[in-house]
Amino acid sequence: LALKAHRRIALAAVKQSARIFQSLPEDVKADREVALAAVSNDGFLLTLITPQLQRDRDIVLAAVSNSAVLAYASEEMQGDREVVLAAVRHEGTMLQFSSGNLKSDAEVVLTAVKCNGFAIIYADGKLRSCREVMLEAVRNSGSVLQWAPAQLKEDLQVALAAVASNPAATKFVSDELKQKRKFWLAALHRNIGVAEFLPKKLRRD
Repeated sequence: LALKAHRRIALAAVKQSARIFQSLPEDVKADREVALAAVSNDGFLLTLITPQLQRDRDIVLAAVSNSAVLAYASEEMQGDREVVLAAVRHEGTMLQFSSGNLKSDAEVVLTAVKCNGFAIIYADGKLRSCREVMLEAVRNSGSVLQWAPAQLKEDLQVALAAVASNPAATKFVSDELKQKRKFWLAALHRNIGVAEFLPKKLRRD
């Protein structure tokens, strides 16, 4: 009866303030419903629950959906596609903690780079060379153009998307493309900050 009373109080408390979970008795922390309520408010509490509950799919899903905590999930959960998708929707760089086969899953990687372009560095090599994936990555974070293969650094659409996001990405655009006036005009149209990086001969025009 006392445990049930503690459980009811704890459940109400963690719904109001997840931090309270840390000071709960161990037997109450081990309660699935209490743990689920806690991580739903603060995913980092995943580190404080029992190993058994860290393998609970619903609990891990709730945690990774609001906090960058995939690293603390079990290996089984790091290989669960739905869990990883939820994690990279919240923070794209959580891709680094997914199992190897998911790093080559196009939907997972696209979801990750749309959230954080820097997630591209954790993707499988083939997907890092994929135009669609790189285009989404540079739209989010222009400077990731530096990790693009040569053929994408000279791709006009990819280059323009990168400088629109971050004008400093011009230094990663191919030399061949930077020799073309139309590139600079289009880049300026997308981000006036590109003016800082204009070649001297174009600044005189």
